[in-house]
Amino acid sequence: MAAIFTALILTPVSYGLFKAVFKDDIVLMSAVAEGSQLSPDRPGLDAIYAETMSMEDPDRRRLMLLKEALEEADRYPELVQVTRILATRYVKDPDMGMAYMNALSLNGQYMDAEIEAERVLSMVDASRASSNKRKEVLLLAARNSVNSGRLAQGADRFHKLLNTYPDTVEGRVEYAGVLARLGRYDEALQQLGMVELD
Repeated sequence: MAAIFTALILTPVSYGLFKAVFKDDIVLMSAVAEGSQLSPDRPGLDAIYAETMSMEDPDRRRLMLLKEALEEADRYPELVQVTRILATRYVKDPDMGMAYMNALSLNGQYMDAEIEAERVLSMVDASRASSNKRKEVLLLAARNSVNSGRLAQGADRFHKLLNTYPDTVEGRVEYAGVLARLGRYDEALQQLGMVELD
């Protein structure tokens, strides 16, 4: 009943705007649901991105859906722009900082990702956030080092991560891979031996 009342109050102009935003949300949600089957040059995604970036104050939900769709479509330059807005607008939210950091790394902007990692890590440490949040930032920073080709730095970061959070299975497996790429096969096997298989 409340929904009908709300619909009756809406003017045709605002109702049309609501329908357009809702339709865009559906396009974005379907883009995320389709995953890798999504065409990176999908016209609907282009139009939604352009419209969102032209808005003075885009809605957080829309930005989050757009972020997910762009990431699924491997459109990293646009992903950087969207996550920059989120990280700037929600500057005290470490998740938004980590999303921006990840986008920068995926786009090959490794030094910018390093700077964002330091900012987010400082924020997490100052806010006494959960240890899981700190672990996520350290894991992303280690991955960024590896993605940038700095394998020795990545190995060092994974080592420090695992000294503090030894139960990080995903990090341990990735660390073993980095050690193998560095030719440190015995250490890689030792790390894999510490992983419990289900």
